[in-house]
Amino acid sequence: MEKLQEEEDERAEREGRDPKQIIPEDDISDAPTLYPELQWVFEAFNNLTGSRPLGAMGGVGSIPLAEFYAYCKLYYIESIEERRWLWERIKILDSTFISHYNEESKKKSQEMKNKKKR
Repeated sequence: MEKLQEEEDERAEREGRDPKQIIPEDDISDAPTLYPELQWVFEAFNNLTGSRPLGAMGGVGSIPLAEFYAYCKLYYIESIEERRWLWERIKILDSTFISHYNEESKKKSQEMKNKKKR
């Protein structure tokens, strides 16, 4: 886990950003506080979120376990306990992401219907 954090810190420095800050403050003014020791979990989630399948009705699916496994191999997360710990957190973030996505989709769909009625 330390090696992963070191790599993330080095990447942040190469990109010219503070390694403790994943998202620029001006992007999300009302974002909750993310503890520095958990930023690598959020970074893992961000890396994996692009691998989710699209749903049949245009929604999004959950992050596949196979993609998570490949991520662990790529970043040398070899401990079963670490993988289980990380997977549980990824699933929580994923569930929250999907709920938020679905809520936003419903709002946009309702707005479109209201515009058509006018």
